[in-house]
Amino acid sequence: MTRNHARRNHYDRVKDSRSNYHLLTSNVVGKVLFSGKDATGVCYLSTTATNTACSSNVYATKEVILAAGGFGTPKILQLSGIGRKKLLQKFGIPLVTDLPGVGQNLQDQPTLSVPYTCKLIRPYGSHRQPLSELTLHSHLVANNVSPNYGSLLTNATYNAEQRARYDAGQSSAYTLVSSLSSNIGVLSLQKATSSYRQIIKAAGIRDPALSLPADVDETVLAGYTAQRAAILKQFASNDIGVGTVHWSTADSALVYHLKPLSRGTVTINSTNPLENPLIDFRTGTDPADVAVYTALFRKNRALFAAPSMQALGPTEAAPFGAQLTTDEQIYAVMRDQINPSNAHQCCTAAMMPLELGGVVSSQQKVYNVRRLRVADISAWPFQLSGAPMATVYAAAERVSFLSLRYTCAPTY
Repeated sequence: MTRNHARRNHYDRVKDSRSNYHLLTSNVVGKVLFSGKDATGVCYLSTTATNTACSSNVYATKEVILAAGGFGTPKILQLSGIGRKKLLQKFGIPLVTDLPGVGQNLQDQPTLSVPYTCKLIRPYGSHRQPLSELTLHSHLVANNVSPNYGSLLTNATYNAEQRARYDAGQSSAYTLVSSLSSNIGVLSLQKATSSYRQIIKAAGIRDPALSLPADVDETVLAGYTAQRAAILKQFASNDIGVGTVHWSTADSALVYHLKPLSRGTVTINSTNPLENPLIDFRTGTDPADVAVYTALFRKNRALFAAPSMQALGPTEAAPFGAQLTTDEQIYAVMRDQINPSNAHQCCTAAMMPLELGGVVSSQQKVYNVRRLRVADISAWPFQLSGAPMATVYAAAERVSFLSLRYTCAPTY
Protein backbone atom coordinates (compact mmCIF):
# COMPACT_ATOMS: atom_id res chain seq x y z
CA MET A 1 0.00 0.00 0.00
CA THR A 2 2.76 2.40 -0.99
CA ARG A 3 2.22 4.42 -4.14
CA ASN A 4 5.24 5.12 -6.31
CA HIS A 5 4.56 7.68 -9.02
CA ALA A 6 5.88 10.54 -11.14
CA ARG A 7 5.42 13.28 -8.56
CA ARG A 8 7.48 11.41 -5.96
CA ASN A 9 10.22 10.38 -8.38
CA HIS A 10 10.41 13.50 -10.49
CA TYR A 11 8.76 16.65 -9.19
CA ASP A 12 9.39 16.24 -5.44
CA ARG A 13 12.97 15.24 -6.17
CA VAL A 14 13.89 18.36 -8.17
CA LYS A 15 11.47 21.14 -7.22
CA ASP A 16 13.69 22.65 -4.51
CA SER A 17 16.61 23.00 -6.94
CA ARG A 18 14.57 24.24 -9.92
CA SER A 19 13.39 27.82 -9.40
CA ASN A 20 12.03 27.86 -12.96
CA TYR A 21 9.80 24.81 -12.48
CA HIS A 22 6.18 25.85 -12.01
CA LEU A 23 3.00 23.81 -11.78
CA LEU A 24 -0.03 25.95 -12.53
CA THR A 25 -2.82 23.94 -10.94
CA SER A 26 -6.49 24.67 -11.64
CA ASN A 27 -5.58 26.00 -15.08
CA VAL A 28 -5.99 24.58 -18.57
CA VAL A 29 -4.19 25.25 -21.82
CA GLY A 30 -6.41 26.99 -24.34
CA LYS A 31 -4.17 26.66 -27.37
CA VAL A 32 -0.62 26.65 -28.65
CA LEU A 33 0.57 30.07 -29.82
CA PHE A 34 2.17 30.38 -33.26
CA SER A 35 4.18 32.88 -35.22
CA GLY A 36 3.69 31.60 -38.72
CA LYS A 37 4.63 27.91 -38.48
CA ASP A 38 6.71 28.34 -35.31
CA ALA A 39 5.18 27.37 -31.96
CA THR A 40 6.11 30.15 -29.54
CA GLY A 41 4.23 29.21 -26.36
CA VAL A 42 0.78 28.51 -24.99
CA CYS A 43 -2.09 30.51 -23.62
CA TYR A 44 -3.95 29.28 -20.56
CA LEU A 45 -6.85 30.20 -18.30
CA SER A 46 -8.33 29.28 -14.95
CA THR A 47 -10.77 26.39 -14.77
CA THR A 48 -13.17 28.75 -12.97
CA ALA A 49 -12.93 31.56 -15.53
CA THR A 50 -16.20 33.08 -16.70
CA ASN A 51 -14.53 34.61 -19.73
CA THR A 52 -13.28 31.64 -21.73
CA ALA A 53 -10.82 33.65 -23.79
CA CYS A 54 -7.19 32.85 -22.94
CA SER A 55 -6.04 35.37 -20.35
CA SER A 56 -2.36 34.44 -19.83
CA ASN A 57 0.50 33.48 -22.09
CA VAL A 58 3.78 31.67 -21.48
CA TYR A 59 6.53 31.51 -24.08
CA ALA A 60 9.11 28.87 -24.99
CA THR A 61 12.73 29.63 -25.76
CA LYS A 62 13.22 26.27 -27.50
CA GLU A 63 10.11 24.13 -27.93
CA VAL A 64 6.58 23.60 -26.75
CA ILE A 65 6.08 20.03 -25.52
CA LEU A 66 2.47 18.96 -25.38
CA ALA A 67 1.47 16.19 -22.96
CA ALA A 68 -2.28 16.41 -22.45
CA GLY A 69 -3.18 12.78 -23.09
CA GLY A 70 -5.32 10.88 -25.55
CA PHE A 71 -8.26 13.26 -25.12
CA GLY A 72 -6.55 16.55 -24.28
CA THR A 73 -3.81 16.63 -26.90
CA PRO A 74 -6.08 16.41 -29.97
CA LYS A 75 -8.42 18.96 -28.38
CA ILE A 76 -5.58 21.46 -27.86
CA LEU A 77 -4.17 20.85 -31.34
CA GLN A 78 -7.56 21.46 -32.92
CA LEU A 79 -8.12 24.63 -30.88
CA SER A 80 -4.67 25.75 -32.02
CA GLY A 81 -5.47 25.41 -35.73
CA ILE A 82 -3.92 21.98 -36.25
CA GLY A 83 -6.34 19.36 -37.49
CA ARG A 84 -8.77 18.56 -40.23
CA LYS A 85 -9.48 21.69 -42.25
CA LYS A 86 -13.21 20.98 -42.50
CA LEU A 87 -13.57 20.76 -38.71
CA LEU A 88 -11.58 23.93 -38.02
CA GLN A 89 -13.52 25.91 -40.59
CA LYS A 90 -16.75 24.85 -38.89
CA PHE A 91 -15.67 26.69 -35.74
CA GLY A 92 -13.91 29.58 -37.47
CA ILE A 93 -10.45 28.58 -36.20
CA PRO A 94 -7.58 29.95 -38.34
CA LEU A 95 -5.79 27.07 -40.02
CA VAL A 96 -2.13 26.57 -39.10
CA THR A 97 -1.83 23.21 -40.85
CA ASP A 98 -4.28 20.67 -42.23
CA LEU A 99 -3.64 17.37 -40.39
CA PRO A 100 -6.70 15.11 -40.80
CA GLY A 101 -5.29 12.52 -38.38
CA VAL A 102 -5.67 14.75 -35.31
CA GLY A 103 -8.39 13.24 -33.13
CA GLN A 104 -8.75 10.12 -35.28
CA ASN A 105 -7.53 6.62 -34.41
CA LEU A 106 -8.87 6.68 -30.80
CA GLN A 107 -8.28 3.39 -29.01
CA ASP A 108 -8.68 2.13 -25.47
CA GLN A 109 -8.76 -1.22 -23.70
CA PRO A 110 -12.45 -2.00 -23.16
CA THR A 111 -13.19 -3.67 -19.84
CA LEU A 112 -15.83 -6.20 -18.87
CA SER A 113 -16.68 -7.11 -15.27
CA VAL A 114 -18.10 -10.61 -14.81
CA PRO A 115 -19.78 -11.03 -11.38
CA TYR A 116 -19.42 -14.22 -9.33
CA THR A 117 -20.66 -15.60 -6.06
CA CYS A 118 -18.77 -18.31 -4.21
CA LYS A 119 -20.11 -21.01 -1.88
CA LEU A 120 -16.96 -21.48 0.18
CA ILE A 121 -16.43 -18.93 2.94
CA ARG A 122 -12.92 -18.59 4.32
CA PRO A 123 -12.25 -16.95 7.70
CA TYR A 124 -10.48 -13.69 8.24
CA GLY A 125 -7.13 -13.68 9.93
CA SER A 126 -5.42 -16.51 11.72
CA HIS A 127 -7.16 -19.45 13.35
CA ARG A 128 -6.42 -17.89 16.74
CA GLN A 129 -8.36 -14.75 15.83
CA PRO A 130 -11.84 -15.86 14.70
CA LEU A 131 -14.39 -13.55 13.17
CA SER A 132 -16.88 -11.85 15.39
CA GLU A 133 -20.44 -13.07 15.01
CA LEU A 134 -21.46 -9.81 13.32
CA THR A 135 -18.56 -9.85 10.86
CA LEU A 136 -19.07 -13.54 10.11
CA HIS A 137 -22.74 -12.93 9.41
CA SER A 138 -21.98 -10.10 7.02
CA HIS A 139 -19.64 -12.32 5.02
CA LEU A 140 -22.10 -15.20 4.92
CA VAL A 141 -24.66 -12.80 3.50
CA ALA A 142 -22.11 -11.54 0.99
CA ASN A 143 -21.61 -15.17 -0.06
CA ASN A 144 -18.07 -14.54 -1.13
CA VAL A 145 -14.54 -15.72 -0.57
CA SER A 146 -12.67 -13.89 2.14
CA PRO A 147 -10.23 -12.41 2.69
CA ASN A 148 -10.27 -10.54 -0.59
CA TYR A 149 -8.85 -7.20 -1.63
CA GLY A 150 -11.90 -5.43 -0.24
CA SER A 151 -11.27 -6.94 3.20
CA LEU A 152 -8.28 -4.67 3.74
CA LEU A 153 -10.26 -1.61 2.70
CA THR A 154 -13.38 -2.18 4.79
CA ASN A 155 -11.98 -3.57 8.05
CA ALA A 156 -9.37 -1.32 9.69
CA THR A 157 -8.65 -3.80 12.49
CA TYR A 158 -8.02 -6.61 10.06
CA ASN A 159 -5.93 -4.32 7.85
CA ALA A 160 -3.69 -3.37 10.79
CA GLU A 161 -3.34 -7.01 11.85
CA GLN A 162 -2.37 -8.16 8.38
CA ARG A 163 0.08 -5.28 7.89
CA ALA A 164 1.78 -6.19 11.16
CA ARG A 165 2.07 -9.82 10.07
CA TYR A 166 3.45 -8.73 6.69
CA ASP A 167 6.05 -6.43 8.32
CA ALA A 168 7.05 -9.33 10.59
CA GLY A 169 7.60 -11.64 7.63
CA GLN A 170 4.59 -13.82 8.42
CA SER A 171 1.87 -15.07 6.09
CA SER A 172 -0.48 -12.20 5.39
CA ALA A 173 -3.25 -11.05 3.09
CA TYR A 174 -0.85 -8.35 1.95
CA THR A 175 0.97 -10.99 -0.09
CA LEU A 176 -2.17 -12.60 -1.46
CA VAL A 177 -4.77 -10.04 -2.36
CA SER A 178 -4.71 -6.71 -4.07
CA SER A 179 -6.84 -5.10 -6.72
CA LEU A 180 -4.73 -6.26 -9.67
CA SER A 181 -1.80 -7.96 -7.96
CA SER A 182 -0.39 -10.87 -9.95
CA ASN A 183 -3.73 -12.54 -10.54
CA ILE A 184 -3.83 -11.52 -14.17
CA GLY A 185 -3.14 -13.49 -17.31
CA VAL A 186 -2.29 -12.10 -20.74
CA LEU A 187 -3.57 -14.27 -23.58
CA SER A 188 -2.62 -14.51 -27.22
CA LEU A 189 -5.51 -15.16 -29.57
CA GLN A 190 -4.27 -18.73 -29.97
CA LYS A 191 -4.44 -19.28 -26.22
CA ALA A 192 -7.85 -17.66 -26.04
CA THR A 193 -9.59 -19.72 -28.71
CA SER A 194 -9.04 -22.58 -31.13
CA SER A 195 -10.99 -20.52 -33.68
CA TYR A 196 -8.27 -17.91 -33.99
CA ARG A 197 -7.60 -18.70 -37.67
CA GLN A 198 -11.23 -18.09 -38.58
CA ILE A 199 -11.22 -14.75 -36.73
CA ILE A 200 -8.05 -13.64 -38.53
CA LYS A 201 -9.39 -14.76 -41.92
CA ALA A 202 -12.69 -12.92 -41.50
CA ALA A 203 -10.92 -9.76 -40.35
CA GLY A 204 -8.45 -10.00 -43.23
CA ILE A 205 -11.10 -9.96 -45.95
CA ARG A 206 -13.16 -7.16 -44.40
CA ASP A 207 -12.95 -3.75 -46.08
CA PRO A 208 -11.05 -1.53 -43.61
CA ALA A 209 -13.21 1.44 -44.58
CA LEU A 210 -16.21 -0.25 -42.95
CA SER A 211 -14.51 0.05 -39.56
CA LEU A 212 -14.06 3.84 -39.71
CA PRO A 213 -16.48 6.79 -39.84
CA ALA A 214 -18.00 7.29 -43.28
CA ASP A 215 -16.32 10.66 -43.97
CA VAL A 216 -12.81 9.67 -42.89
CA ASP A 217 -9.91 11.27 -44.78
CA GLU A 218 -8.22 8.98 -47.29
CA THR A 219 -4.83 9.32 -45.55
CA VAL A 220 -6.34 8.21 -42.23
CA LEU A 221 -7.92 5.23 -43.99
CA ALA A 222 -4.56 4.34 -45.53
CA GLY A 223 -2.92 4.47 -42.11
CA TYR A 224 -5.62 2.35 -40.53
CA THR A 225 -5.31 -0.20 -43.34
CA ALA A 226 -1.59 -0.53 -42.56
CA GLN A 227 -2.29 -0.78 -38.83
CA ARG A 228 -4.91 -3.44 -39.38
CA ALA A 229 -2.47 -5.61 -41.34
CA ALA A 230 0.12 -5.26 -38.57
CA ILE A 231 -2.37 -6.13 -35.82
CA LEU A 232 -3.65 -9.19 -37.69
CA LYS A 233 -0.05 -10.42 -37.81
CA GLN A 234 0.01 -10.01 -34.04
CA PHE A 235 -3.24 -11.98 -33.83
CA ALA A 236 -1.43 -14.86 -35.55
CA SER A 237 1.45 -14.82 -33.05
CA ASN A 238 1.39 -16.96 -29.94
CA ASP A 239 3.65 -14.46 -28.20
CA ILE A 240 1.52 -11.29 -28.36
CA GLY A 241 -1.39 -10.73 -26.01
CA VAL A 242 -4.76 -9.64 -27.35
CA GLY A 243 -6.55 -9.71 -24.00
CA THR A 244 -6.29 -10.36 -20.29
CA VAL A 245 -8.37 -12.17 -17.71
CA HIS A 246 -8.13 -11.17 -14.08
CA TRP A 247 -9.67 -12.32 -10.83
CA SER A 248 -9.61 -9.70 -8.11
CA THR A 249 -10.09 -12.34 -5.36
CA ALA A 250 -13.42 -10.67 -4.59
CA ASP A 251 -16.78 -10.90 -6.31
CA SER A 252 -15.91 -10.41 -9.97
CA ALA A 253 -13.48 -11.15 -12.75
CA LEU A 254 -12.29 -8.60 -15.30
CA VAL A 255 -11.77 -9.27 -18.99
CA TYR A 256 -9.79 -6.71 -21.01
CA HIS A 257 -9.52 -6.42 -24.79
CA LEU A 258 -6.00 -5.16 -25.52
CA LYS A 259 -5.91 -5.06 -29.33
CA PRO A 260 -9.19 -3.67 -30.69
CA LEU A 261 -9.61 -3.08 -34.40
CA SER A 262 -12.41 -0.57 -33.81
CA ARG A 263 -11.39 3.08 -33.96
CA GLY A 264 -13.01 6.12 -32.36
CA THR A 265 -12.70 9.88 -32.62
CA VAL A 266 -12.05 12.95 -30.46
CA THR A 267 -13.26 16.29 -31.81
CA ILE A 268 -13.85 19.71 -30.33
CA ASN A 269 -17.46 20.76 -29.87
CA SER A 270 -16.80 24.49 -29.54
CA THR A 271 -13.97 26.99 -29.24
CA ASN A 272 -14.36 27.05 -25.44
CA PRO A 273 -11.19 25.54 -23.91
CA LEU A 274 -13.15 24.63 -20.77
CA GLU A 275 -15.61 22.46 -22.68
CA ASN A 276 -14.85 18.76 -23.07
CA PRO A 277 -14.40 17.41 -26.59
CA LEU A 278 -16.83 15.00 -28.20
CA ILE A 279 -15.56 11.46 -27.58
CA ASP A 280 -16.87 8.55 -29.63
CA PHE A 281 -15.14 5.31 -28.66
CA ARG A 282 -17.01 3.30 -31.33
CA THR A 283 -16.30 0.22 -29.21
CA GLY A 284 -17.12 -3.09 -30.86
CA THR A 285 -17.94 -1.59 -34.25
CA ASP A 286 -15.54 -4.02 -35.91
CA PRO A 287 -16.86 -7.61 -35.95
CA ALA A 288 -13.41 -8.99 -35.11
CA ASP A 289 -13.55 -7.22 -31.75
CA VAL A 290 -16.85 -8.96 -31.01
CA ALA A 291 -15.32 -12.35 -31.84
CA VAL A 292 -12.16 -11.72 -29.80
CA TYR A 293 -14.06 -10.44 -26.78
CA THR A 294 -16.44 -13.40 -26.84
CA ALA A 295 -13.45 -15.75 -27.02
CA LEU A 296 -11.86 -14.03 -24.01
CA PHE A 297 -15.13 -14.33 -22.08
CA ARG A 298 -15.27 -18.06 -22.83
CA LYS A 299 -11.65 -18.49 -21.73
CA ASN A 300 -12.44 -16.73 -18.45
CA ARG A 301 -15.43 -19.05 -18.01
CA ALA A 302 -13.18 -22.06 -18.65
CA LEU A 303 -10.69 -20.88 -16.01
CA PHE A 304 -13.46 -20.58 -13.42
CA ALA A 305 -14.54 -24.12 -14.32
CA ALA A 306 -11.06 -25.48 -13.59
CA PRO A 307 -10.82 -27.81 -10.53
CA SER A 308 -8.71 -25.39 -8.48
CA MET A 309 -11.33 -22.66 -8.87
CA GLN A 310 -14.27 -25.03 -8.51
CA ALA A 311 -13.04 -25.79 -5.01
CA LEU A 312 -14.34 -22.31 -4.14
CA GLY A 313 -17.74 -22.98 -5.67
CA PRO A 314 -17.94 -19.97 -8.04
CA THR A 315 -21.22 -19.25 -9.80
CA GLU A 316 -21.44 -16.81 -12.68
CA ALA A 317 -23.97 -14.22 -11.58
CA ALA A 318 -26.52 -12.00 -13.34
CA PRO A 319 -26.67 -10.58 -15.92
CA PHE A 320 -24.45 -13.47 -17.02
CA GLY A 321 -24.95 -17.10 -16.07
CA ALA A 322 -24.96 -20.68 -17.34
CA GLN A 323 -28.08 -19.98 -19.41
CA LEU A 324 -25.93 -18.02 -21.88
CA THR A 325 -24.50 -20.70 -24.13
CA THR A 326 -24.15 -19.33 -27.67
CA ASP A 327 -21.78 -16.59 -28.79
CA GLU A 328 -24.77 -14.49 -29.79
CA GLN A 329 -26.37 -14.79 -26.35
CA ILE A 330 -23.10 -13.99 -24.61
CA TYR A 331 -22.34 -10.90 -26.66
CA ALA A 332 -25.90 -9.62 -26.45
CA VAL A 333 -25.30 -9.28 -22.69
CA MET A 334 -21.66 -8.21 -22.98
CA ARG A 335 -22.55 -5.36 -25.34
CA ASP A 336 -24.50 -3.59 -22.60
CA GLN A 337 -21.91 -4.33 -19.90
CA ILE A 338 -18.58 -3.45 -21.53
CA ASN A 339 -16.94 -0.27 -20.28
CA PRO A 340 -15.41 1.33 -23.40
CA SER A 341 -12.52 2.80 -21.41
CA ASN A 342 -9.92 1.42 -19.05
CA ALA A 343 -8.51 4.98 -18.82
CA HIS A 344 -5.89 3.91 -21.37
CA GLN A 345 -7.16 6.09 -24.22
CA CYS A 346 -4.45 6.66 -26.79
CA CYS A 347 -3.30 7.12 -30.33
CA THR A 348 -5.19 10.29 -31.36
CA ALA A 349 -2.06 12.11 -32.61
CA ALA A 350 -0.39 9.07 -34.07
CA MET A 351 3.28 8.67 -34.89
CA MET A 352 2.93 7.53 -38.48
CA PRO A 353 3.95 8.87 -41.89
CA LEU A 354 2.08 11.97 -42.97
CA GLU A 355 0.62 10.16 -45.97
CA LEU A 356 -0.85 7.57 -43.58
CA GLY A 357 -2.73 10.11 -41.50
CA GLY A 358 0.12 10.63 -39.07
CA VAL A 359 0.33 13.65 -36.79
CA VAL A 360 3.88 13.38 -35.42
CA SER A 361 7.14 12.13 -36.87
CA SER A 362 9.45 9.51 -35.38
CA GLN A 363 11.01 12.41 -33.46
CA GLN A 364 7.51 13.18 -32.13
CA LYS A 365 7.49 16.53 -33.89
CA VAL A 366 4.11 17.69 -35.16
CA TYR A 367 4.17 17.67 -38.96
CA ASN A 368 4.31 20.90 -40.97
CA VAL A 369 5.08 23.14 -37.99
CA ARG A 370 8.22 23.85 -36.01
CA ARG A 371 9.10 23.81 -32.30
CA LEU A 372 6.20 21.57 -31.26
CA ARG A 373 6.37 17.99 -30.01
CA VAL A 374 3.90 15.57 -28.45
CA ALA A 375 5.22 13.59 -25.49
CA ASP A 376 2.20 11.58 -24.38
CA ILE A 377 0.22 8.44 -25.20
CA SER A 378 -1.68 10.14 -28.03
CA ALA A 379 1.45 9.69 -30.19
CA TRP A 380 1.18 5.90 -30.19
CA PRO A 381 -0.07 4.27 -33.40
CA PHE A 382 -1.88 1.47 -31.53
CA GLN A 383 -2.21 -0.24 -28.17
CA LEU A 384 0.34 -2.28 -26.28
CA SER A 385 -0.42 -5.74 -24.93
CA GLY A 386 -0.64 -4.40 -21.41
CA ALA A 387 -0.86 -1.31 -19.26
CA PRO A 388 0.70 1.80 -20.83
CA MET A 389 2.22 3.72 -17.91
CA ALA A 390 5.85 2.57 -18.01
CA THR A 391 6.04 3.00 -21.78
CA VAL A 392 4.52 6.49 -21.54
CA TYR A 393 7.22 7.44 -19.03
CA ALA A 394 9.94 6.05 -21.30
CA ALA A 395 8.59 7.93 -24.33
CA ALA A 396 8.45 11.18 -22.35
CA GLU A 397 12.06 10.72 -21.24
CA ARG A 398 12.98 10.18 -24.90
CA VAL A 399 11.27 13.41 -25.92
CA SER A 400 13.09 15.34 -23.19
CA PHE A 401 16.38 14.01 -24.55
CA LEU A 402 15.43 14.88 -28.13
CA SER A 403 14.41 18.38 -27.05
CA LEU A 404 17.77 18.97 -25.40
CA ARG A 405 19.41 18.28 -28.76
CA TYR A 406 17.07 20.67 -30.55
CA THR A 407 18.62 23.22 -32.93
CA CYS A 408 17.00 26.46 -34.02
CA ALA A 409 16.71 25.50 -37.69
CA PRO A 410 15.04 22.08 -37.85
CA THR A 411 13.77 20.53 -41.05
CA TYR A 412 10.15 19.46 -41.29
